[in-house]
Amino acid sequence: MILRNQSRTADDNSKPDVNEVRLFRGNNTESQNHHNISFDTSPCKQLKLDTPDSYLEAVSGIEAPRWLEAMKEEMESLREHNVDRALRACVSVAQHEGFEEEVACLLSNKSLKTQSNLLPLSPFIDNSGLMRVQGRVDKADIPYEARHPITLPPKHPLTKTIIEDMHRTLPRTCMQD
Repeated sequence: MILRNQSRTADDNSKPDVNEVRLFRGNNTESQNHHNISFDTSPCKQLKLDTPDSYLEAVSGIEAPRWLEAMKEEMESLREHNVDRALRACVSVAQHEGFEEEVACLLSNKSLKTQSNLLPLSPFIDNSGLMRVQGRVDKADIPYEARHPITLPPKHPLTKTIIEDMHRTLPRTCMQD
């Protein structure tokens, strides 16, 4: 770990380039070299980590190498992509389970049965294989997902889970008299 301001000079205000990783261990006061890693415990003796606040204060003073920050951003982007893919897969399964006949008709380019509840909504299968609906807002200047929302079966457990998650995560507004 590199402690913030450790390798800066008095006239250098930029962030240091990290050329060496320093790990601080136990009560060993001697500096040891092993596999190009320098072990130095003298700064640790100055840290008092006896309370959660002191621990957080010490950890907040640790500066990560620049490449690690770039990797964190890339991993966050990858995580968001994987969450999106997983959600789409779950929605697809729910649609196939709840709208089995409708999905089969749409995939085979057949007309929906007249007794289908989805018929008035003009459902279609999008490029990713999800069933969406269209209506009067087709030409509105709003995002695709708003113009053509995904439809879910009302009694499917995924539908209930998504609604509960949105209820829990979205901010609530207060009603005023």
